[in-house]
Amino acid sequence: MKSQILFDLASFAKSENEKVMESDPRPLNYTRWVDGVKGAEEQTVKRDGKIVYEYNRYDMVADWVLNALRQRSPVLTGNYATAHTIYLNGEEVETLNRWKYGDEITITNYTPYSRKIEIGTVKGKPIKLSVRPHVYESTARAARSQFRDIANIEFTYRGLTNGSAGGEFYRASKKKDRPQRFPVIVITEPR
Repeated sequence: MKSQILFDLASFAKSENEKVMESDPRPLNYTRWVDGVKGAEEQTVKRDGKIVYEYNRYDMVADWVLNALRQRSPVLTGNYATAHTIYLNGEEVETLNRWKYGDEITITNYTPYSRKIEIGTVKGKPIKLSVRPHVYESTARAARSQFRDIANIEFTYRGLTNGSAGGEFYRASKKKDRPQRFPVIVITEPR
């Protein structure tokens, strides 16, 4: 009788998980915990035990961040608003369907003036913008508040190398080539 109840619990959990994975909006993937053991099979559940599925919704977090960045972006030509780009572990991606636990999602804007828009000054003097400066910083703050239980969200500056986040992007100048760093929002698993 006991083994039948545990089998029924495991079967029910699998069935409910399949429903979630087949329903829109579909999670990218999930992590299964059985009696506190990550990745354990449902059949190993103990009497009075628990089966928990953690579903990845980082695609929804990244979409929210992208939309917020676009809404907060100054629009003169539209280039800045459309240049916000998603990277997965330093590689530019269109979707996060290859995301797995431990991966890092970054969103940045590689336009040469993105740092000026973020800081709101040029050579120490305020610049006139149609929106407030600190587009990335304020978006990261809002996203942290919105998704504090789902993801760790940070604001920083990083460079780009060959289109890959994390290195240095060198711009030609009349002086000497200098590294340019861009505003970045980093999304990872909660700590």
